[in-house]
Amino acid sequence: MKVVYLNVEKQKLPTVIDIEDELNVFYELIGCRCIDIVQRKIGHKYFDVICDDEGALKEDCIVSAVDTQFRQMLVGNLIISKSDDEGNLIDLSDKDIKQILRHTKTYFTLSNKVYPALQMSY
Repeated sequence: MKVVYLNVEKQKLPTVIDIEDELNVFYELIGCRCIDIVQRKIGHKYFDVICDDEGALKEDCIVSAVDTQFRQMLVGNLIISKSDDEGNLIDLSDKDIKQILRHTKTYFTLSNKVYPALQMSY
């Protein structure tokens, strides 16, 4: 499955990767014990965002998604995909990928470190 992967823990810009639609793959890439899949709007389209369900509870969480006012929406590594009419995760199109990557922003933490963040809305 073709997805966009944001690895904020390593301060990497979002990249396109091919992964298996498997829970253990999500855990490994996100680096967590409990995932959630939420829908968020990036640009003018909704996408499925796989994230750490407990990420905001961590002391040293890193912001990875912000709204248009740069307020925290999600933390930790993210996998962005989309789903079909039956709710199954499917490949992103080239057009989807361009739209997602255009919404990469720079986010500064309190410790003055610079991280990439995706700008999205509800």
